Amino acid sequence: MPAEKQFGREQYQNMMTALRAKGPELGIDFCERSLLANSRLAIEASEYARDKGLHSAFGAKVFQAYFTQGRNIGELDVILDVAAAAGLDREEVRRVITEGVYAPKRLQIAKEAEEKQIEMVPTFIINDRHRLVGVLSAGEFRDLFAKLSSE
Repeated sequence: MPAEKQFGREQYQNMMTALRAKGPELGIDFCERSLLANSRLAIEASEYARDKGLHSAFGAKVFQAYFTQGRNIGELDVILDVAAAAGLDREEVRRVITEGVYAPKRLQIAKEAEEKQIEMVPTFIINDRHRLVGVLSAGEFRDLFAKLSSE
């Protein structure tokens, strides 16, 4: 789906400008994206990676593929490449995705996100009261937690 269709041209351009501005501080070179990928495959493969003890490694590789390399994580071959790079068995990931092994878990995650009104990632909900959306620096998190501890 075109990103501008999802968010509107101005909001999308503002989001990308903010990401690219924060990127150097975080050591990330965000690529230009015009399409939003369907994350269904990535979520299902991520749950498989969690069960195999490679959730963090897989998540880092998905992030890199999507945000810095501009790859479409909605394509099975891309997810299989990412999975293999994270140390997962490519053919086993293909099997669990094509058989829908983690589809119920993905649907549960989607239901929880809807109940919490989460529309984009990252979204952080702290103490069920404070909602932070977007990429934040370590300093911004420290400032928020300092503010929360004084409440």
